Amino acid sequence: MADDNDPPIIDTGSLLDRARKGGSGGGRAPKPSGEKGKGAAIGGTIAGVLIIAIGLFLVAAVVGKGPVTKPEAGAIGVIRNGGPLDNRNIRGVVKSGAGLTWSGLFSTTHYYPVTSQQRFIRLSPDADADGPPITVPTKDGVEVTIQGTFYMNTVFDNTASGLKAMQDFDTQFSTRTFGVGDLHPYDGRPGFAAFLTANVLPSVRNNLRQVISGVTCYQLVSSCALVQNQSVEATQGALDATTKIPAIEDSVQKGLDEDLKSTLGQPYFRNIKFSLSSVTLPQKVQEAIENAQASFALISKADAEKRAAKIEAQANLERQRGYNSCSACAQQDILKAIPSNVTTYAPGGAFAVTGK
Repeated sequence: MADDNDPPIIDTGSLLDRARKGGSGGGRAPKPSGEKGKGAAIGGTIAGVLIIAIGLFLVAAVVGKGPVTKPEAGAIGVIRNGGPLDNRNIRGVVKSGAGLTWSGLFSTTHYYPVTSQQRFIRLSPDADADGPPITVPTKDGVEVTIQGTFYMNTVFDNTASGLKAMQDFDTQFSTRTFGVGDLHPYDGRPGFAAFLTANVLPSVRNNLRQVISGVTCYQLVSSCALVQNQSVEATQGALDATTKIPAIEDSVQKGLDEDLKSTLGQPYFRNIKFSLSSVTLPQKVQEAIENAQASFALISKADAEKRAAKIEAQANLERQRGYNSCSACAQQDILKAIPSNVTTYAPGGAFAVTGK
């Protein structure tokens, strides 16, 4: 029996035989350990990259900055870089009506209303209005309160000029917030409404004040003519004349269009329309108008009666002239005028007419 301290006995013959046969058991010789490690390292690297990519994809999807985007109906968008190593420049655009569009990991898409989607600003005392009514003095000093609605469309569409205007708008306003909720213009309908309230509403109010201050009260409300110092004929003419509401609306629209171009720097809006829905007069003026309307009605009635009497007198004069030239005609008219229930007519003397 060999001692435990003896060196191991190596069967060299057996090793040579096995080497000639291609390795243990007749198989291929095993690869060197260095090649095995290299292959495992490459596989591990690929798996790690895939895991990281999947992780980034999931994180981007969770935070709403996934690699693809799709516009809702009536929307058009600007894609901006947003990766940790990216700049914040515009990456591309999403046209209105497009399908799924590649935006890139961590990129953001800012959507705005396309030109076919009308937006409006309503001035009303209602709680859901965009602003309160505007009170402004007219040219003749009457404080009137104006309610109305402004309508407009963006110029953002799929044309080259429309896409450029949208990108310019995004560059100019997307980093700013508006309203009590600190909303961006691309934060859906509330965000764009907040932008309109902050940037368009002041121009709306300014143009409305300028135009209204240049017209008289009765050009807005024809009954204002009743409480102004003028003749009955002039008052009647003012009441009969139509108000200048269409011309006033047109002036406000044109003024707002020019003002917005100057204020915003570019014509981002088109088809600007204004609809004046209500003109409210001060209470005392309204009461005076109502009293004047009652008095004017009496004056009109008396004037009508006067004209009727004048016409009747003229008719009688012409009738008398006819009787002077034809006395028999006068008697015939007298007989015609006898009521049907009178059976005997005796104007005097021995003359009498007796009916059947």
